[in-house]
Amino acid sequence: MLISILLPATYSVSLGSFIEKDSDSIKAGDSTSFEVLFWNSGEDSYTIKISKNTVPDGWGVSIEPNNFLLEKIKPAEPPFDGGKYINLPGVGVIKPSHIKIRIDAPGGAKPGNYDLSFRARTYNHGNEISTSQETDINFRLKVIGNSEKTLSSNLASIGSSGQPNKESKNKTQTNETSLQEININNNSSLSLQNESNKDLNPLTGKVISGTPWFLTNPILIIILSFVGILLVSLVIYKYA
Repeated sequence: MLISILLPATYSVSLGSFIEKDSDSIKAGDSTSFEVLFWNSGEDSYTIKISKNTVPDGWGVSIEPNNFLLEKIKPAEPPFDGGKYINLPGVGVIKPSHIKIRIDAPGGAKPGNYDLSFRARTYNHGNEISTSQETDINFRLKVIGNSEKTLSSNLASIGSSGQPNKESKNKTQTNETSLQEININNNSSLSLQNESNKDLNPLTGKVISGTPWFLTNPILIIILSFVGILLVSLVIYKYA
């Protein structure tokens, strides 16, 4: 009998929710957002509030909107605006309430997987006996690095004017100058060596620059030497 009396006064609720994505990858120091859709398929309107359940220390969280009145759903009729709609069986196309949960990872967050949990709870402000419904919203974030450290490293290699720093530029100019000097020295040595080779006798290896052309031929020199020896021998033989 008591149950029969209380049932008409019971505040009935039916909270529906949908998470568009439940995981993401970010760098330490960056932020990401998750979108959650809520709708009320009950007979009465009620207030819904979302609170943090499990969030790592030092992480920032903002929820917009929060602690708001969720009206009973009504089928949407065209023309439809630019919002998001879902199709509920037995009801039709509806436009749910759109909740955005922004999460900021601290710059010192270590790489790895982090599980974050939130709790959505319904309640009413009336005096009648009511029932409350709760649902958990779970996300997983993967921290893959520190974007601030990467940015600092990149800026350190670039001067304030957006050009390579002066030290690196000077080193490059020095290397180019040294390379030019080496090439000049090598070319000079090669030229001197070629000039020296032109002045050497292939038979004796002595310098023959400025000598008559017939003395530069080794075969002709041998023939002349043989003829000279023969003439000297004939003279000696004749007068001996």
